[in-house]
Amino acid sequence: MLQEHVLAWQEQVACRKDLLPRWKKRSLLICFDNLHQTVQICVTNNHIETERARDYLGRRVTLKGHPEVIAEVLEGKKQLTKIPTHLIQIQGAYRDILFLESLFLLGR
Repeated sequence: MLQEHVLAWQEQVACRKDLLPRWKKRSLLICFDNLHQTVQICVTNNHIETERARDYLGRRVTLKGHPEVIAEVLEGKKQLTKIPTHLIQIQGAYRDILFLESLFLLGR
């Protein structure tokens, strides 16, 4: 289920040609953990990919929480920074979290 949500979000963002170039040559590894499954993706200024995620050593944001909350975040229905900490745990640099939040909201 998590894999399907991540892939759907990936397709939505890929359709928006204005979002990824804003990464300005930054790469970011996003780890999604919905307590049942973990999915990692790497976001660059060109695309989103799962293949490079295993070997990625740079910046990282980890989202761990209930499946429903992770799904709502991926669908752009909830802002990362406004979700109570008992529902989702977020680890990463604050600026990366804010940029990721904007990708979730604009990618829908």
